[in-house]
Amino acid sequence: MVFDLANENVEAAICLLGELVGRHVEEIMSHSQTMSIIHQGLTSKTLAASAIVLVSQIVGAHQGELKWKTGVASALQQVLPQLEGALALLTEEQSPNLPEALQALIMLAEHQPSFFKSRYQIWIEIMLKLALSPVHPSVRMLSFEWVASLVASAKGLVKAVPDLPSKALTVAFLFLSELEEDEEAERLCKEGEAKVDFLVKNFTFNVAKSPLASLTLRYARSPSWKERTAAALAIRAAGEYADEISADQMTEALLQLTTDPHCRVGSAAFFALGQLCHDRGSNFNQEWCEKFMPAFARGCQEKEVLIARKAIGALESHLHQCSSHEISRFSSMLVNVLVLKLQSSDTNIVVAALEALGALAIAVDDGFDDCYDSLAPLLLRALESTSKDHIHSTIREKAFECISLMGFAVTKEKFAPLAAAALKSLAPKRESDVIDASIDVCELSDCSRDSIQRMCKVLGVDFGHFLPLLVPSILGSLDQLEAFTTDIQGAEDDLVVQLDTSTFRVRTGQLTEAVALIKLLEVLMKHTAECFLQFVLPTSRVLVKLLSQSPSVFTSELREGIYPTWAELVSLKGLDLETKRILVQSFVEKLALDIMNSEEADDIASMARALALIIDRARHEDGTLPGATAQVTAQQVTDLCGLAVSEIAKSFQREGAGPVEGETSKRETSWSGSDEEEEGDDEDENEEHQCRTGLLSIITSCMKADPQAFLSSAWPSLLSLLQQWFGKPRGAGGTKLALRLACEICHLGEDAASAWPTFMTQVVVALSSDREERRWAFAPWALPAAERLRPRELRSDGEIAALVQLCLSHSSALADTCSDCWRSCFAALPLKADLAESRRLNNQIFAQVESGAIQGISAARAVGYLSEVYGNKDVCDQDLQAKFLASLASMPLKTYSDLLSVLTVKQRKRLEGLLGR
Repeated sequence: MVFDLANENVEAAICLLGELVGRHVEEIMSHSQTMSIIHQGLTSKTLAASAIVLVSQIVGAHQGELKWKTGVASALQQVLPQLEGALALLTEEQSPNLPEALQALIMLAEHQPSFFKSRYQIWIEIMLKLALSPVHPSVRMLSFEWVASLVASAKGLVKAVPDLPSKALTVAFLFLSELEEDEEAERLCKEGEAKVDFLVKNFTFNVAKSPLASLTLRYARSPSWKERTAAALAIRAAGEYADEISADQMTEALLQLTTDPHCRVGSAAFFALGQLCHDRGSNFNQEWCEKFMPAFARGCQEKEVLIARKAIGALESHLHQCSSHEISRFSSMLVNVLVLKLQSSDTNIVVAALEALGALAIAVDDGFDDCYDSLAPLLLRALESTSKDHIHSTIREKAFECISLMGFAVTKEKFAPLAAAALKSLAPKRESDVIDASIDVCELSDCSRDSIQRMCKVLGVDFGHFLPLLVPSILGSLDQLEAFTTDIQGAEDDLVVQLDTSTFRVRTGQLTEAVALIKLLEVLMKHTAECFLQFVLPTSRVLVKLLSQSPSVFTSELREGIYPTWAELVSLKGLDLETKRILVQSFVEKLALDIMNSEEADDIASMARALALIIDRARHEDGTLPGATAQVTAQQVTDLCGLAVSEIAKSFQREGAGPVEGETSKRETSWSGSDEEEEGDDEDENEEHQCRTGLLSIITSCMKADPQAFLSSAWPSLLSLLQQWFGKPRGAGGTKLALRLACEICHLGEDAASAWPTFMTQVVVALSSDREERRWAFAPWALPAAERLRPRELRSDGEIAALVQLCLSHSSALADTCSDCWRSCFAALPLKADLAESRRLNNQIFAQVESGAIQGISAARAVGYLSEVYGNKDVCDQDLQAKFLASLASMPLKTYSDLLSVLTVKQRKRLEGLLGR
C-alpha cells in the first residue's frame, strides 16, 4: 500500500497499523513501505503525533531489550533525529496531540530505554527544556516524567550523562517554587516534591547529595518566599535518604525557616520537620528534642492557622518517636499550649491538638496525673456537643480517642470514672443519668471502636460493667448480616462469585463491617473474662449462624475473624464444663466436616489451624483435660488424626510431590544429597505446605489433648507415615513435616520412648545441612530430639555444628539434659573440615562461658576443651587465645581448684602449662 499525505485517511491508516503491531509486528516491519510511512508521518504537522505513537508501539512490541546495531532495530533507531524534529514541530504548533505523543514516549523510555541510548544527552536536554518552557503544565509534567522513566529504567545513565542529577533536580526545584493560587500551578509544585523524592532515591543520596545541598542552600536564602518554601518542601522529600550529617544540616535550615515572616514558608518548614521526625527514627528525635520542643511550642501558639496546624502535626510526629524521659520534661508546657488550642475557633486546629494530646499521653510513662486532671473536663465538654455535622462529629471522635489514650498514662482506678462518662456520651441521651441504653456500635466510626477496645484493655475486668451497653448491639448487627445475595446488581466494590450453577453477590462493605465487630467481640471477651459469661450462649449462636454459610461463598477474612473469637469463647475463665464441651464439640464437628468437603488448600489450612487452636484452648489451665467430661473424646482423637493424615495425603497428591503410600516420587534421591535437593526456601509460602502444616497441628493438638488415646490408636498409622516421609527425597515436601511430627512426639516423654529409634537417626541427618541458615531453621523443632543424641551418632561437621548451635541457643530449654548434650559436643569437636565454622563456634562457646549462659560442669568441660584447642590457629584465632588466657589469669583460686577436679588428665596438664602453675 502506498500512502499519499494528501489523503485524509492517512492518519486512520497509521493508527490501524498501531492496532496491528501487537500481533503482526514482524510482518509490518518487513514491509517495504513501513519505514517510508514512518518518515512521512514524522514530517507532517497533522500526523507527527500519530507517527510518534506508531514508532513507540513498534519498538515496545518487542520482548526484552533490542539489539540496536542490526536489522529492523537499527532502522528504527535511525529515526531518532526525526522523532526529535516531530516533537519540536508539535511543541511549536502547541498541538493538542502533544500529550498523547509524550505518553507514548514515556512508555518507550520505561520499557525500551536503550532505544534512546545513542542520543541520551540530546533527548534529556529536549525534555528538560520542554519541562521549563511556557507550555501547559500537563505537558511540562509529562516531559519531566519521561526523564524520570529513563532514570528508573536505563542502566549506566549517570555515567552517560554526568550532569543529569544536577539538571533534573534543578527542574524539580523550579517546579517546587510554582506556588500560586492556580490549581494547575499547585499541581506542578506537588509534582516537583514527588520528583525530588524519586530522583534522590533513584540516583542514591551519595550521587544527589552535592546538587541537592547546593540547591537547598540557595533556595533557603532566596529573597523569594516561593523559593524558600521550595527549599523546605525539598528537604521534606529528601530527608528520608540523607546521611546523618546532611540530615542535621537540613534540620538546622528548617528550624531557621520556621521563624520566616511569610506564613507559607513557616508552615512548610514545620511540615518538613514533622516528616523528618517520622522518617529519621528515635535516635534523631532524641538528639534534637531539646531544640524541637521550644520550636514546636512556639509554632503551636502562632496566630496563623496554617503554621499552627503544621506545628502541632510536627509535634505529634516527634512525640511518637521520642523517649518518655525526654518528653516528660516538657509535658506540662505542652499540655498548657495544646489546651489553649482546644479553644480555637478553627476546628482543624482543635482536631490536631486532640491528636497531639493523645500522642503525649501515650509517650509519658508517669507523672501525667496533673495534666490528666486539667484535660479530663475539657475532653468531656467536647463530647457533649450534639451537632451532627462532619466537623463536630470528628471533634467528638478525636476527643473520645484522646480519652482512651489517656488511660495508659494514669492508674486504672483514676481512669475508670472518665471512661464511664465517655462511654455514656455514646449512648442515646436520656433524662436520667443512669446508663441503661444500648450503644449502637454499627453507627460508630472505626476510630471510636478502636478507642473502645483500648479502654477495655486498660480497665480489664472492670470494663465488664459496660458490656450490656455494647454486646447486644454487636450481636444484633451480626445476626442480621446479609452479606450474600443472588441479586448480582450492587455496589462497584462488591464481589460476584460462582457456586456450582448459581451466581452470588458478596456485599464486601457488610463483610468488612462484620469482621470489625467480631474482632471487637474478641477483645471484649478476652479482657473482661468471666464478666462476659452472660453473653456466651447468644454469642455462640450468632457465630454458628455465620459459620453455617457455604465455605465456597464465605470469605476467608470473615472466617479468620470468627476462629480466634471462638477460641476466646471456649477458654473463658469460669465457663462451666458442660457449656465448654458443647462449644468445643459443635466447632470440632463443623470444621471437621468442612475440611473433609473442601478442596482449597488455603481454606483447609485456615480451618485446620482453627480446629487445633480450639482443641488446645479446651484443656484446663494446667494443661490437662477433665476426665469424665473430656472436651475431645478418645474416638475423636483417632478420627481427627485419621482425617488429618488423609488430607495431608490429598495435599501431596494435589501438589504432585508424591509422599503418598504406595507411590514413588520421580525426583527420588538419597538423603545424602546436596542442599540444592532440599525443600525450597520458599516452601513456607507454598499454599499446600501451609495446608499440611495446619493439618499437622491437628495431630499435635490431639496428641497433647489425650496422649494415651493418641499412642494406642493414632500412633501406629502415623509411625508408618513418618517412616515414609523420612524415606522420600528432600524435594518431595515431607522433610519438615516429618521432623516437626517427630519432635512433637518427643514432648510426650517416656510414654513415647519406644518410638524414638524410629526417627532419631533421621533427625540427626536432617540437621546435617552444610548451610547455617538451614540448621537454624530446623533447630527449634529438633531440640527435644537433640537431647537424646550421643557422640557415636555424630559423624559430619554439619551434624556436630547443628548440635552445638542447639546447645548454644537453647541451653535453658535443655535444662537437666544440657550437660549430656555438651558432653556430646565436646567429644566431637573441633570440626575437622569446616575450619571457619569451627572458629566461629569456639568463639561463641567462650562468650557463653564468660557471660554465665553455660554453667556448672558444662562450663568446666568447655574450659577444658578450649585449653585443648588453644594454640591451634586453624580453629582458635589469636583474639580468642588472648581473651581465653586473660580469663584464666583472672580466675579465683577456688574456681580453679574446682575446675581441675572435673577435667581429664590431659586437660589439667594443658591448663597448668598455660598458667605456668
